[in-house]
Amino acid sequence: MNQRKVNLFMVGAAKCGTTTIHKILAQHPDIYAGPIKEPHYFVRDEFQPHPEYRKRIALTEEKYIQNYSKAGSQKYLIDSSINYLYFENSANSIKAYNPDAKIIIVLRHPVDRLYSHYKMLRKDGVVKSSLEQFLDHPYDNNHMNLMRQGFYSTGIKNYLKAFGKDNVLILTFGILKNQALLKEKLTNFLSIAAFKNEAVEHENTGGMPKNEFLRYLHIDFVLTRFLKRIIPKSKFRSMIGSWIMSHFYTPSKMNTETRDKLEAYYKEEVTLLKSMEITFEK
Repeated sequence: MNQRKVNLFMVGAAKCGTTTIHKILAQHPDIYAGPIKEPHYFVRDEFQPHPEYRKRIALTEEKYIQNYSKAGSQKYLIDSSINYLYFENSANSIKAYNPDAKIIIVLRHPVDRLYSHYKMLRKDGVVKSSLEQFLDHPYDNNHMNLMRQGFYSTGIKNYLKAFGKDNVLILTFGILKNQALLKEKLTNFLSIAAFKNEAVEHENTGGMPKNEFLRYLHIDFVLTRFLKRIIPKSKFRSMIGSWIMSHFYTPSKMNTETRDKLEAYYKEEVTLLKSMEITFEK
């Protein structure tokens, strides 16, 4: 790659608020975000995305370069590929590409992350089974094990080793409730001017579909897909989305027994993260 190099990577994790934080970062005049939010170029040999997702990412050098071809004089070019955290060689691959890169890692309590991911798969129609049935074979349509995605510590250590503590910013999901503090942390970490005070609506909020017909109307109906393509993202579109989420979906809590089992499953990992000064809100 001969062009200017990407120098800001948000490497995960999925369902931890990365889309909202990416949107905040992309609005800053010192940060350029290409049309592809999650190129996944640096795990191109390991990642096995489903065909539709493959069309939306950049697994070739040509497509990766093209994603940033319209960048101007911004201080940072950002790649927010949420699965970089999980592949063993990704940190070293990024380090070899740009040793001066900055890394952002966003985390969420592993049980909450898993449940949020499951609800997204239900909404998208990828999974139709109950959570308890799904946990017997917890894979998404990108061949990723959703239970294993809650084990963050190995990936964190890989990035800390490759880039050093000063170049890795670790955030947790709870900070989205205080965007002023989030922007302050990003400003200090990236040494950029202050962000605007305008709040960014949290994206990709989840819920369980009330029934399969409503889910189909929202996600798979041909007319719905067409309207999503022609209606630009705006406050009006956000209002429509909020109405749909409140009428087509219902908030749901995980079964207490299931949560207890998952809490036990992740207990050692959560303890290890706590020893790394990473804690989560309940």
